[in-house]
Amino acid sequence: MNFKIRDVVLLAIFALSSQGEALAQQPEAFCALRDPDRELRLLIPDYVDRTSWVRTISKSHRVEIEDGVPFDIHFDELGQHTVYKVTSAKGTRLVHVRSEAFNWGLVRVAWLMNSDLEILDYRFQRCRVRKAVKEELLTKEVKALFANKSMKALQALLTEDGESLRGGLERVSAEARELFLVLTQSAIKTMVVTDVGWRKEVRQERVKELAAAHFGRGASLGRETSPYTQEVERMLSTADLQESVAFDREKVLRWRVRLGDESALAGVYFTPWSVGGDEARLFWVLDAEGRVLEIVDSGRMLSPAVKASLDGLIGRVFKGDETCSTACELAALELSILNDSD
Repeated sequence: MNFKIRDVVLLAIFALSSQGEALAQQPEAFCALRDPDRELRLLIPDYVDRTSWVRTISKSHRVEIEDGVPFDIHFDELGQHTVYKVTSAKGTRLVHVRSEAFNWGLVRVAWLMNSDLEILDYRFQRCRVRKAVKEELLTKEVKALFANKSMKALQALLTEDGESLRGGLERVSAEARELFLVLTQSAIKTMVVTDVGWRKEVRQERVKELAAAHFGRGASLGRETSPYTQEVERMLSTADLQESVAFDREKVLRWRVRLGDESALAGVYFTPWSVGGDEARLFWVLDAEGRVLEIVDSGRMLSPAVKASLDGLIGRVFKGDETCSTACELAALELSILNDSD
């Protein structure tokens, strides 16, 4: 009888402690830093200022996020999140904290990204594992597996279903592989969730960086607009570009850049790219004469051949009377026409 009573008491204690642990973890579902100034400075020593972007992931967001990762995501993982936009001497950085389920409780990771949503660095906020395992996963050798990698490169570390690691990861010990798998999945989820939940804000930061890099910080950046007016459609038709060969015109965006008192306008353009089997999201920078200054493959999704063709456009000016023989050249011609329009 005493044995049964003891078991009941132990079960009750376990249940209460588990409930307490769950309650203690509830605030962590909001994915925010407890001491932002301290934690951000540890990740970004030259941290100057920060802005908090707080958002609740909606049902429509959830569907897109689930489609964007190769593994299952639990419903409770997606709720209210905070992304920190951090100003530093090196430019804008983004920090997103994620809580991940692990054998020894929640693992909290603060991920540092650039405006292309590539991982730059990370820190553990909470991690109940052996000190040696934690220290191994914070070494330069292991961090290099994440640093500046595209989504495609990170997914290549996982099996097709995203639930296991592929072989050949000699840099990670057998003891640390289970947590490394959680880290890899967390990095992918962080990139996808940040993109889906804060796409417009992140895109705006990237445009600001490109405008500042090419035209100086004194240049005036206009608002985001859709450039396809009736006049533009007429101009495109005259150039025999009734339909775009490379992108969905409804999703193309333009930001005008005014240089001091000059009347001529440069432009930054966002174009979802889709030609053959290549799909990507590109940022184009054109000067006031229509010269292509830079093309950024955000997410590095293009094949090497297409990337090389686009790189070959840099420094060139495309006008209506120029013969274009490739999809890349026709895309540049279309953007040149947009750049000449009001």
